[in-house]
Amino acid sequence: YSVWGHKGELRIVALNHAGQTVWDRDLGGVNGGHGFGVSPILHRDLLILPNDQEKGGGYVIALDKSTGKTRWKIPRGSKRLTFATPCMYSDGDGADQLILSNWWLGITSLDPATGKRNWEKDVFGKPHSERAIASPITHGKLVYGTCGFTTKDKHLVAMNPQSGEEVWRTEKSVPHIPTPIIVNGLLFMWGDGGILSCLDPRDGTEHWRTRVEDVKDTFYGSPVAAGKHIYCASSYGKVAVIEAASTFKQLAVNDLGELCRSTPAIANGNLYIRTYEHIHCIQGK
Repeated sequence: YSVWGHKGELRIVALNHAGQTVWDRDLGGVNGGHGFGVSPILHRDLLILPNDQEKGGGYVIALDKSTGKTRWKIPRGSKRLTFATPCMYSDGDGADQLILSNWWLGITSLDPATGKRNWEKDVFGKPHSERAIASPITHGKLVYGTCGFTTKDKHLVAMNPQSGEEVWRTEKSVPHIPTPIIVNGLLFMWGDGGILSCLDPRDGTEHWRTRVEDVKDTFYGSPVAAGKHIYCASSYGKVAVIEAASTFKQLAVNDLGELCRSTPAIANGNLYIRTYEHIHCIQGK
């Protein structure tokens, strides 16, 4: 499944593994200054896609993953285009929640089967415009969402998905674009400017905060993890590696020598990185 959009169209296509189109839909245009940046997510037999518009009129839609037909669609009262891909929370007893983040609406929980709203909490600042870019994440019995503005406030808020109430928050060195990651029971925030933080995901207690060494670039991709190692690629293609531990330890910086705006992927024991003109596959041991 792939999606792209601009003012004139919001196109979503389903392909089989031979590259043949199975179904194709145009869901209409996208009202916003930077195009469309949200990924569709699969949940059971549904393909779910949010489309928060810049000045209202947005929606969340769920399509039948086999046919592309609409299964449900709900309006969103957003006043800001969002780039945050939603995530799924499960309480372990089969009750799933679709978690979305948006500057104007805050953090929202929907029933993924019907689109019915479980709860919605306005937790982000309103003194000036912000934008939710990093995706929400889940860990244990909490969900986490971020929002902010490039040169102003940025927030990470931890929520109780059962009650819809805020548990803790931080405004210190929160990333605007990279999505936080939780590894080995620790929450890592990889800031756009290379400031890294390690927190206790249960209460936000800070273990350490420091700058990544030997990289002066901006980070637009999100960190990924394999075992105890966390990888993140800078905008000029320097891949920094740190240890996922409660004390800071940087293991390496590997220069790919080319612009990079993407998040690495890990599969089949390999690390895959897309730069501007190449795809790199680094074989694991």
